[in-house]
Amino acid sequence: MRLLSIDFGTSNTVVALAAPGQAPRTVTFDASPLLPSAVYVAADGSVTVGREAQRQARLDPTRYEPNPKRRIDDGEVLLGDRVVPVVDLIAAVLRTVATEVRRQLGGAAPDEVRLTHPAQWGATRQNTLMSAARAAGLGSNIALLPEPVAAAAQYTQLPGRELMPGNSVAVYDLGGGTFDIAVVGRTQNAFHVLAEAGLADLGGLDFDQAVLDHVGRTASVAQPARWQQILRPADASSRRAARALAEDVRAAKETLSRYPQTEVALPDPFSDVHLTRQEFEGLIRPNLMRSIEALQGTLRSAGVGADRLTGIFLVGGSSRIPLVAKLISDQLGVTPVALDQPETAVALGALLVPVYREGSRTVAFGAPPADAGAALASGRYPGNVAPQGFSSASSGAQPLGGPGGGGPGGSGGGTGGQPPVGPRSGALNGPHSGSVPATGGRTARQGRRSRTPLFVGSGAAALLLITALVLLIARPWAGSETAGGSGPASPPVSGAPGSTAPPSTPGSVTALGTVPGVGPGKKMTPAELNFLGPKGNRLTRCEDVTTPFVNGTSGYKVKRALQCQLSEADAEAGSLFDRIVVYVFTLDSPAGAGKLLDQMAKDRTRGQYAADDKSTTVDTSQGKLRIVDSDQLKPLGTSNNGDGVPAISWALDSQPYVGAIVAVTSGGSSSLYDFFQINYQPR
Repeated sequence: MRLLSIDFGTSNTVVALAAPGQAPRTVTFDASPLLPSAVYVAADGSVTVGREAQRQARLDPTRYEPNPKRRIDDGEVLLGDRVVPVVDLIAAVLRTVATEVRRQLGGAAPDEVRLTHPAQWGATRQNTLMSAARAAGLGSNIALLPEPVAAAAQYTQLPGRELMPGNSVAVYDLGGGTFDIAVVGRTQNAFHVLAEAGLADLGGLDFDQAVLDHVGRTASVAQPARWQQILRPADASSRRAARALAEDVRAAKETLSRYPQTEVALPDPFSDVHLTRQEFEGLIRPNLMRSIEALQGTLRSAGVGADRLTGIFLVGGSSRIPLVAKLISDQLGVTPVALDQPETAVALGALLVPVYREGSRTVAFGAPPADAGAALASGRYPGNVAPQGFSSASSGAQPLGGPGGGGPGGSGGGTGGQPPVGPRSGALNGPHSGSVPATGGRTARQGRRSRTPLFVGSGAAALLLITALVLLIARPWAGSETAGGSGPASPPVSGAPGSTAPPSTPGSVTALGTVPGVGPGKKMTPAELNFLGPKGNRLTRCEDVTTPFVNGTSGYKVKRALQCQLSEADAEAGSLFDRIVVYVFTLDSPAGAGKLLDQMAKDRTRGQYAADDKSTTVDTSQGKLRIVDSDQLKPLGTSNNGDGVPAISWALDSQPYVGAIVAVTSGGSSSLYDFFQINYQPR
C-alpha cells in the first residue's frame, strides 16, 4: 500500500511517503524536504510554486502569495490583475506535490492520502482544504488529520517514548508564520486533543524582522537614504536587493541555531554586521516568552500539570532555536524532545496514525505500535486497524463511500485524473466552483477547548444539509425580522433598488451610513469603508479605539478612531517587513480632517530622513488628495528603538476622514508610500 501524508504549512509544505519495500521517508523538492508554500501567478496566467515562485517574486511582488494557508478565510486573493480563489492557490501547491510523488512512484498514484490541519480548524476550512486536494488530482481517498495528533504519533516512535492510555504529551509547534500549542491525551482507543491554543503573530518571520531591525539600526547610520531605498524598493535592482537581504537575514538566524555567532551579509554599499547568539536571543526572548505563557495556559485548560506530562514535543522549524528548549526547561522544569528535523514531525507522524470509519466520522485510533515503521515498509498497516478506504475482516473497517469515494468534508467529486505535467508550473484550473460555501466554521486561535475528544473529519454532508434547511426556512422571514427590530438592518447600498438613500457621487459620503456594520468583523461604517476603498475589506482585527486614542498622549481630538491590522501575508506581499496598522479618523468636517493632517505634518520628526519625505497633493476623481509622509511620527506610536513610527497619512478635501498606515515595529520607514499608492490612493 502506498500511503502519502502532506503537512501543508504556512511557510513550507512537507510530504512523507510510505511504499512497500521502503522505509517511510520524506519527499524531496529541489533536494530539500521543504517545499515553500509560495505561489506566483504570471501575467499570462501560468503558475509557479515553491522556490521558483520565490525567485519570480523579485520581478513583480504583487503577483506573489507567500503564505496561501493564511488566506484560507479570504475566499479570493488579488495577484497582479487576477483575482485567484484561495482554493486554487492551495491546489497549485498540492498539485506540485502530486506530480512529484507520481514521478517518484514511477507514475503510480498513492492508495491513500493524509492531509494534516491545525486542530482549531472547523468544517469550513477543512472543506476548503479537501476541495483543493481533489482539484490537485490527489483522488477521493483522502483523510484529514489534526496536526497535533500526527505529531503525537511521531512522538511515540522516539526511543524510550511511549504514550500509554491515560497519559498526555504537549505538542509545541513553532513554525515560520504561526505558533500552535496542544495537549494530546490517549485513551484506550483514540487520541484526544485535551486543549489547544495559538498565536497567529508569532513565528520565524517575526524573528527575521527582529534581526532586520537590529542590523538596520547599525548599518543605516552611514547611508540612511540608500537603506530606505532597499527597504522601499522602487525598481528591479532595489527589489532584488530587498529579497537578497531577507534571505541573508533568514540564513543568519538559522546559522545561530548551530553556531554562537555569524555575519549578516548586507547588500552594497553596506558592510556585513556581526551578530552573536546572545544578541539574537535578546531580540526574540520577549516573543518566545509569549509562547511559554500560552503553553502554561493550555496545560491549565487541559487540567494537566507539567510534571504529569509524558513529554513536550518540539515541532516546526523555528522550534530548533536553542532558546526555545532552554525557556521551556527553565519555566516548566521539563526538558523537551525533538527530531533532528522538527519540520518533518507532523508529516511523518501522519503516516503512523491508524484511522477507521465510525459512522460519518474518520477517527484517529490509538497510538501506533512500536513496529509501525517496519510495518509500513513491508506494506502492512500498523496494528489491526485497516487504513481508510480498505476493508479488513479483523478490524471491521469499511471503504469510504464506495464508487465515487468521498471523505471527510464532502462526498465524491474526486478528480482522479492525472495532474498537469511539470512539477513547477501549470495553469490555474477552477476547482473553486465545487468548494463548500462558508458555514461559519470555527476560526483559528478562537479560544481553547478543554477535554473535548477530537475526531478527524466530520459529517459534512449532514452539516451542509442542515445549513441549507436553515437558510431555506429563515429566508422568508429575514425581511420581517429586520423590519421588526429584532436585529440590526443591513445598510442599504447607495443607489441600489429599494434603497432610500440617494446615489453617491465621487467624494460624497452623505449617502453612506455612519453606523458600524460592514467590512472586517463588521466594525467599519459604510463611509469608512468607502474612504479606504475595496482593499479595506482585506484588513483584520478592526476595533474602535476612540476612547484610548483621544485620551492618549497624541492629543489628536477626533469623533471616532478605527484601528485595523494588515495581515502579515499582505504585508510581505507588499514588501513590508513590519507589523502594519491602518487607522481611519473621523472628524466633524472635511476642514477638520485638513487640520488634523496639518497637525500630523507638524508633529513628524524632522531629522536625517526629512529629505526623503514625499508629502504631496494629488488631484483625484473624489477631490484633492493630500498625503503626508512621515518617517518618525511619535504621536502615533514609538518603534522598537524609541523613535517615532513611520506613517503615511492622507485626507480628501471632500471628506471628514484621515487615514494613516503605520509600521508599528520598525525603527525606519518601509515601503508604506508605494503600498498606499497601490492599495488605498483614490484615482
